[in-house]
Amino acid sequence: MKYIRSSLPRFMKFKECVEKQNIEYKSHICLDVETRWNSTYLMLATANKHKMAFDKFEFHHTKYAN
Repeated sequence: MKYIRSSLPRFMKFKECVEKQNIEYKSHICLDVETRWNSTYLMLATANKHKMAFDKFEFHHTKYAN
């Protein structure tokens, strides 16, 4: 998550992967916040919904897989 969110071009490429996979989403991927008790759950829930997009993103970005 942090790798994708740390760069706008990477985030835009991830959004393209989401659109290509026809994933309907209302929220984007989010990061874990230490002071919010439910942020880990929200981060994992959105990651699970976007699993296919992460797989496609990994295929196009070799640094992501490392």
